Amino acid sequence: MGEGVLVPEFGGTLRIGAKVRRGRDWMSGNSDGGPRGEGVLVGVYEHNADGVNVKWDHNGSERWYNATSSCMRLEYVHTAAEDKAERERVERVERQRKVDAEWEACRPSAFTALQSEVESLRTEVTSLKAERHQTSPAFTSFSPSALGGVHTLTERARGFDGEAVAVAVKNLKTYLPLVQGIAPQAQKLREFTKKNKRSKLVTKKCSTLSASLAKMHSAYHTSLASLTALHFNPGDVMQRVRSASDLLVSISAVKGISLPQDRARLSLADTRKYFQVEKFNQAVRELMELIGPIIDCQATIEQCMKDLKGLETPDTEALTALDQECGTLLDTLQRLAKDQAAAQVLVQQLERTPHVTEAEADDEECEIECLGF
Repeated sequence: MGEGVLVPEFGGTLRIGAKVRRGRDWMSGNSDGGPRGEGVLVGVYEHNADGVNVKWDHNGSERWYNATSSCMRLEYVHTAAEDKAERERVERVERQRKVDAEWEACRPSAFTALQSEVESLRTEVTSLKAERHQTSPAFTSFSPSALGGVHTLTERARGFDGEAVAVAVKNLKTYLPLVQGIAPQAQKLREFTKKNKRSKLVTKKCSTLSASLAKMHSAYHTSLASLTALHFNPGDVMQRVRSASDLLVSISAVKGISLPQDRARLSLADTRKYFQVEKFNQAVRELMELIGPIIDCQATIEQCMKDLKGLETPDTEALTALDQECGTLLDTLQRLAKDQAAAQVLVQQLERTPHVTEAEADDEECEIECLGF
């Protein structure tokens, strides 16, 4: 905008091209137009360091004024662009102040965290170096007989058909809900038959008993039909699943053994043990691959074993006999309910029949005899 002009009234330097306005205490008498006109600062008066030349907007004339004169006071006119620039400058300063404050606040903790991480890495590296020259407790205590144990488990595992075990588990999951459901149903029917003896049924409301028994017997009969229609032997299925569970328990104790990383530092005995452990680990890998299909069913097998605890194998013959007994009892109740309904009708008819006294009956009898003569 040009060179700076010292204007004390504005508290500093005003640049050429700045817009100014006459102050409120402007005094007329200078032939430069009306009060409160706006102008543009165009230069410094040649003969007075405090004088400034102002070009007024209304007539384009140039006048010089003493900036310190009380009657020639000027006011600085802010433009919209200058206001926006000033706001942006203040915002930049404030943002930078906040960033600096946050950095100053977090710098000690960040440095401490970094230092802690470096120490942790240093400790880990030291530990790894130490482990490289150490042997694991399992390696130290390894005995060649452990390899024989793995071979024994491998032979046991070969006797298992993974697909057959999976089918057995599936069948057991079908069988268990049936057994768990029919047991309480049978118990309710036994209690019903015990409470309602056939010899005393005529004294009870057979229609209500018939409805209750029909509902219980229907559900029980359906469960029994599903149980007896199974295409597999539940005993064989449970035995296969139990054997698979026992094998999984035995194999779960078998773990691979970590080998020393620095074999060059091993003694002769440890070198021999190193290769023995290698064979052991290879045998464990083969065992795990062989038993893989059963391991896939491990969670289901464990759940089935929990469900089998305390479960009594149902006696299908006894359950069938109970079904027949309840069916017979239901037929009896339904027949008696009909008889009781018919008897109730007769009772109602009898109640509507007029009552005849003994004397009236004798008179009627005599009259009949007379008519006979």
